[in-house]
Amino acid sequence: MRDINAQQVLEHLNLTIAWYGHINTADQSTSIPQNVLLQDSVQQSSKQVVRKAFAFAREQAAFLGKQKSANGRSAIPAGQASSLEQAATIANERIQGLQNQIESLNQQIAKDRHRKLSTLLSQRDTLTSDLAFAKLTQSTLRDMLQFASGSDNSGGLLGRINLLANSDSIPAALSDAPTPAAAAAHAASPEAMFHPESAGIFPLIANCYELSRARGQIKGLLTETTKLNTQVTKVMAPLRANIRALISEGDSIANAATTETDPNKLSTDRQQIERISARFKALSGPIVPLREQSIAIAATQGALEQWREAVSGQLQTVLGYLAFRLGTLGTAVLLLLIVSEIIRRATFRYVRDTRRRRQFLLIRRFVVGTVAAIIAIIASVSGIGSFATIAGFVTAGLAVALQNVILSVVAYFFLIGRYGLKAGDRVTVSGITGQVIEVGLVRLYLMELAGAGTDIHSTGRVAVFSNSVIFQPSALLKQAPGTEYAWHTVSTTLVPETDPENARKLIGSAVETVYKSYQSAIEQQHEAFERSANIQLADPVPVSRARSTDAGLEISVRFPVEIQRMSEVDQKVIDSVLKRIENEPQLKLASGGFPKVLPSA
Repeated sequence: MRDINAQQVLEHLNLTIAWYGHINTADQSTSIPQNVLLQDSVQQSSKQVVRKAFAFAREQAAFLGKQKSANGRSAIPAGQASSLEQAATIANERIQGLQNQIESLNQQIAKDRHRKLSTLLSQRDTLTSDLAFAKLTQSTLRDMLQFASGSDNSGGLLGRINLLANSDSIPAALSDAPTPAAAAAHAASPEAMFHPESAGIFPLIANCYELSRARGQIKGLLTETTKLNTQVTKVMAPLRANIRALISEGDSIANAATTETDPNKLSTDRQQIERISARFKALSGPIVPLREQSIAIAATQGALEQWREAVSGQLQTVLGYLAFRLGTLGTAVLLLLIVSEIIRRATFRYVRDTRRRRQFLLIRRFVVGTVAAIIAIIASVSGIGSFATIAGFVTAGLAVALQNVILSVVAYFFLIGRYGLKAGDRVTVSGITGQVIEVGLVRLYLMELAGAGTDIHSTGRVAVFSNSVIFQPSALLKQAPGTEYAWHTVSTTLVPETDPENARKLIGSAVETVYKSYQSAIEQQHEAFERSANIQLADPVPVSRARSTDAGLEISVRFPVEIQRMSEVDQKVIDSVLKRIENEPQLKLASGGFPKVLPSA
């Protein structure tokens, strides 16, 4: 008959401990207080599973110990045990010899401090490594001898069982202390419960994710519980087979004894029945807790099924409320858009003045945006109380900035009045000269201009002001929408005898050669900006100028450059100018006239 060995007992125990660890680390969140009682039921039944597993392991360890006592202590043949003892003796002698050699070398090292010191140190290091290996061999042989002597059978198994029982998570399973889920159930207050009927979209989405994750965890625990139940059945199978065999053997002997008349044979049969009874009693010790463990696993599985059904029901409820919230939000937004479209069409139909039409459309966008934001906030937060809290914070923030907002809105009506500003006007605000692009409800946009007299040019930037700047000046500068270029100027100084017109054309053509490589990109940006701003500006092309200075004839070329390629283009421009000067005999650099590139004002 085949018995369960120590390795199988430890495997079963480790599998049970791993399963209990996963049960114990399931979702401990108290955001779903209605589930903590089911969770506590699962953990209580899982404790019973662990207790019965340890009871089975200890009973089986005792059974194996009795078998060992009956069969003798030697686990391996005597010849092998003798060989192991001889090897252990040789290992002990080798360790002693190496230690003596190391002590001798230490004495020599203490005496010799000069020529042979490095050699002696190397020899000692080698012997030390050899000694460590010899001790490792000695330890291995000692373990093998311990196993051969039988001291690592049932006694070792019981020690490992006790070691597992004292691990981090198992003492809690073997005690009657309340589980964290039970403590959370008692500590949870009605206010802590989640109420989907009054929750907003974001809390509902978060709760859906939490419930989905919990359901996935429970599904995984059910799978592990099924595997553990299969393992229990597998471990129980040989015990059942042995018990059935003992019962069959006992019945056979009893049936034969009814017709037997020989006293000696009857005495032998009695001894066999006593032996069978003793073995049956020994086998019944492990199988009883194992059967109880199977019952506890079934109870845990039932509790997990109830828990999963409860979580699934809650998930369906939350999903229903979420769909209702999203549907309500979508309907409200759709109605708002329909009303907005009706207002827009009515504005185009009945408002003939272009400026006043823009005012109505701007007010429509502001009102629609505000109402949409309020609808989104109401749909997203949990209940009116949360909305009131958020509204309080928003009101406090608006109270701080309300003065500037009111000034900007009031200033807007001044700016668009009969003598106000319109797109294309050139104005100077807070020291910034520019061309008006748009007058918004709270902001004024200017295309910044630079230069003086007839030399007025766009800098490629838009100046953005708060409308309240007409009462309290402040300004903000940013790049014009749709443009990604700026203006640079390359300048070089030639000898005074150089022909200015010829030098200007030659240096300008050198810059234009580089500019043509990215001219199309600059022109596309320029055209896009003109279309979006509904204004026309001079084409962005290189412009060269010449002027006499004390150092010589200064030639400067102003050219547009893509912002992302500034360094690359500037270097190419300098190289092109130097190459043109080298190839043209009439162009000679003055002292300190090396070309340099600077941003244009």
